[in-house]
Amino acid sequence: MRDIAIAIPFYNEERYIDGLLTSIKAQDFDAKNYIIVMCDNGSTDQTIARIKRFKKMNPHLGITLTSVKTHGVRFARKQA
Repeated sequence: MRDIAIAIPFYNEERYIDGLLTSIKAQDFDAKNYIIVMCDNGSTDQTIARIKRFKKMNPHLGITLTSVKTHGVRFARKQA
């Protein structure tokens, strides 16, 4: 069982998403202790492709990707 869930709502964050995920990966927490739940809010850029690539390169990280159709960060946060 994982002790920590990191919820990340996002919209068109392709410029920053790699840095964010790399920062999380670099933390002193053992990857077995956390999951990363990422919720797209209708991105139209390459954010999702970058997340999928990062996830494929780091399968030991518990990354879950979901989406919400209703626009607004509060809906994405709630979904995550």
